Order: sequence, then C-alpha cells, then structure tokens
Amino acid sequence: MFDVITFGSATNDMFLKIGDNKGLQTGRKVLVNDLQIHSGGGGTNSACALRNLGLKVAYVGKVGDDDFGERILSDLRKFKVETRFVEISKTEPTALSVIVSPIKKDRIAFVYQGACHTMSKADIPWQKTNGSTLDH
Repeated sequence: MFDVITFGSATNDMFLKIGDNKGLQTGRKVLVNDLQIHSGGGGTNSACALRNLGLKVAYVGKVGDDDFGERILSDLRKFKVETRFVEISKTEPTALSVIVSPIKKDRIAFVYQGACHTMSKADIPWQKTNGSTLDH
C-alpha cells in the first residue's frame, strides 16, 4: 500500500537566463547565457518531495507520448515514485513552461498546459487506487 498518492500537473520547465541584450526588439536574436531543463509540476514535485521524506508514493497524472513525457517518467522512477497510474496521451504533448530571466528584471513565464491539464476525474483509475489494489 502507498502512504501517499499525488495528483496534479506534470511539466517540463525550461529556464533561460539572458543578458542585458541592449536594443531588444522583435525579429532579433537574443543571446541566452544559461539554459536548464527540469521536470516539474505540482503533482510530480510533491511526489518526489514526499518520497525524499521516506514515504511510499504513487503519482497519478498524464503526460504526452514525447521526449518531455519520458523525461518526467524517468525522473519519477529515479526518485522511486510509482508511475503505473500515469496515462500517456497519444494526442496531447507534455506540458512545458519556458521561463525567461533577464538580468535586473522580473522573469517572464510562457506556459503550454499540455496533457496533464486535459485529465479529468473520469481519467483517474479510482478502482485501482484504493488501498487494497495498490499493494505491490
């Protein structure tokens, strides 16, 4: 049996740090000083944090059938979070956020909601997520 089952978003966050880029205008190239990509999202982040505290955790959610979805599943497995309840969408890509952080200015976040935001209560395998069927 699991101690906790998390639900919620599963996304990839792409962080771009840019310099001053004086004369920043549309149509021009912008130099990126640093680029990092991490899996994230409320549901997956909570699952990994709770697992780090020693709890037995499963995540219920939805990702796309793409490289970003596989990155999320790989990270969950690395943290030893159970992923058998994750639905893989053949029609919706995995959610993605691009966070741009200019020097000396507030960051800007571009968010594509993706597969995890199309999940509804009807998609949750309720009969499989009760205490008696979650035992390994």
